[in-house]
Amino acid sequence: MNLLVSSNNTYVLPTIVLLTSICVNNPGNITVYFMYNDLSDENIDKINNLSNSYSNMTINFIYVKNEIFASAPLSARTNSYISVETYFRLAAGELLPKNIDKVLYLDTDIVVNGDISEFYNHVFSESSIALVCEDYGLKIANKLKKEVYHNLNLNAGHIYFNAGVMLINLALLRKKFGLSEFLDFINLYHGHLIFHDQDVMNKMFEFNLEYADYNVYNCRPFFYPFSLRNRQLINRAKIIHYGEKPWNSSFSDMAGELFWKYALVSGFQDEEIEFKKRNNEYMKKNKVQLEIKKLKRNLKLTYLRNIRGIK
Repeated sequence: MNLLVSSNNTYVLPTIVLLTSICVNNPGNITVYFMYNDLSDENIDKINNLSNSYSNMTINFIYVKNEIFASAPLSARTNSYISVETYFRLAAGELLPKNIDKVLYLDTDIVVNGDISEFYNHVFSESSIALVCEDYGLKIANKLKKEVYHNLNLNAGHIYFNAGVMLINLALLRKKFGLSEFLDFINLYHGHLIFHDQDVMNKMFEFNLEYADYNVYNCRPFFYPFSLRNRQLINRAKIIHYGEKPWNSSFSDMAGELFWKYALVSGFQDEEIEFKKRNNEYMKKNKVQLEIKKLKRNLKLTYLRNIRGIK
């Protein structure tokens, strides 16, 4: 399995948790291509230590110059700031070894909670650049969806995907798009990119996509009503992609315990103790507001799922 991640000093803890979760649930050989710009020697050593803990994992670091994406927007209405690392995957075709024809890209706010070999071993059609999952957030936000489709001139029948989980057909990607074409697109659509590089890929890969079940392979807890049934559904997902970050003291969503399950395996016992302390304080202080927030979310999502037929 070839895996692609990009991260920085701020996201070292969740990145290590992600890689640990993959190794725990996928015993085959895993080669990680780790794109970075802002990563200290100390943190590189921490990440490299995973190779000592899991003999089936090899990690290759790829330094990416920030200047490559100097013209890319790092703010938008949906996100006041993102790191430049989110754009690094656009350089995968050029920076990864040429003998690799397939790679699985994963965001670092993810845990892999099962065997994902079936997803990884997907056989692409001749015209498919990526196997992806529909973006549930845009699926339920009609007004925003219309704006995104208008900004990018997307076909009405296009299924907008979330770029946090992508099995990329590098062989076809290299034939169709070079890094310069991505950069030209960013410059052309600079003021219209609401979801950054995700918008770029949705437009450029528009007619070259295949889809997997997001409930299994890109399960996003904050788009499910709070219920025991949905907690169980999320716990059974193979790939869980967090919205609220389970390492932040203000985390109040579902499936946080799964993140900390793998964090403990990763050796973050002290971090878990500190998180529980701060999180308990936050939950007590904001109990009423959080209950109201849960009620509003349940009403909204239940309406969308049942009345409008969105599943």
